[in-house]
Amino acid sequence: MEDTLRRIELGTLQIPDGADIATFLLSDGNLAAKPRSEKPITLTQIFDEYFANLPAGTNEQTTIDGMRLHQRHLERLLGTDFAVQRLTTSDLQTFIEKRSREKGHRGNVTTTTIKKALVTFHTIWRWGMITNRVSGTFPKRILPSSVTSTVGAAEGRGYAGPTMPCSHPWTAWR
Repeated sequence: MEDTLRRIELGTLQIPDGADIATFLLSDGNLAAKPRSEKPITLTQIFDEYFANLPAGTNEQTTIDGMRLHQRHLERLLGTDFAVQRLTTSDLQTFIEKRSREKGHRGNVTTTTIKKALVTFHTIWRWGMITNRVSGTFPKRILPSSVTSTVGAAEGRGYAGPTMPCSHPWTAWR
């Protein structure tokens, strides 16, 4: 701080107009304002912002209704205050496992239904990236190397995401 004060005295460093003086001095003249501690965007917030910014006529109402249904299931199982930026493959796997044990219209919730919820989440994530609400890649394709897919290997492909509990336990959702 003494060096900063000395540079100000010599005129080699100027305090910007409107700067928080204490922050400016304590940061060696690097920060003009206190750093903002932005709260991470929650699952509920990103979905609400997505739908609020969705141009009219972009999707059919049935599509929007289905996405809202997936939103409610994601919020129920991950939590409304879930910090989207901190999403991990483990979180997705937990969602898959919990949702697959729930009852649907004709028995347990199907793999197809769970995949649709994950596609909805991925869609919201991509929109969040474009609008700078989240950063990084949706974590569906990152898994420990110990997990492999016999289906993917047989087809010449690598494993693509968390395992989906179903009659074929190695089915990968895409």
